[in-house]
Amino acid sequence: MRDTIKEYIELSDKENLALSKAKDYIKWQGAHFYNDLSLAIEKILSINPKSNNYFSENIYSKGRRIKVNQQEESKKWLIINDGIINTKKVKMKYMNANGSVTERIIHPYRLYTYNGANYFIGKCEEKDELRQFKLVRIQDINLLEDKFIQDNFNLNDYFKNAIGLFKDKKYEIKLRITYPYAMSFKEYSWTQDEHIEDHIEEGYLIYTATMEGKTKIIPWIMGMGTSCTVLEPKELVEDVIKEYKKVLNNYK
Repeated sequence: MRDTIKEYIELSDKENLALSKAKDYIKWQGAHFYNDLSLAIEKILSINPKSNNYFSENIYSKGRRIKVNQQEESKKWLIINDGIINTKKVKMKYMNANGSVTERIIHPYRLYTYNGANYFIGKCEEKDELRQFKLVRIQDINLLEDKFIQDNFNLNDYFKNAIGLFKDKKYEIKLRITYPYAMSFKEYSWTQDEHIEDHIEEGYLIYTATMEGKTKIIPWIMGMGTSCTVLEPKELVEDVIKEYKKVLNNYK
């Protein structure tokens, strides 16, 4: 039986490397399912005769890592996933960004990750609208037997023009971004509907996009410092100036 399994899963050097690197990467990301995935990969590699003959440098990943109990996070994920698959409601105690705890009944739609943290989106019965919830802030959660009818929902469409998770305001923005920062800026795709007009010889690029989420857009622009100038819309120019004035007031 073991020889039969070997025959079907004999991996190439590149495939061995890909599995090993995927395990390293997910470990650095702090994924709640890392331990289970690691065991599964080790089982595959243990019956592959080539697995011990290919070595490579371990992946090092630099970035923010969320502080979370992985076992608790995994339990929450599985309960929510069960609710999504079986269209069952969940009841939970949730702490918002201000530290207030409320009890809610949610129709879970989708699970996703953002900047290393796990979230789910669903319809809140009390508010009768879509809300996003960070799993680490869930204090207690239970799957209910009550079913719900899921609306047509596509996560990619929902976030396609959002710079982060917020969708509180939509802009048609136009930015002037100077080099050398512009070099790294244009290496990323920020939203689905975007365009770059590059003037590298003159030392700048013009970025235009449809973008949602004022709460995130303004800090994103400010984070580029003097490399970024908002050209349009005027409303956004004024909002950014107001935020810079607030920052200056903190140092008076």
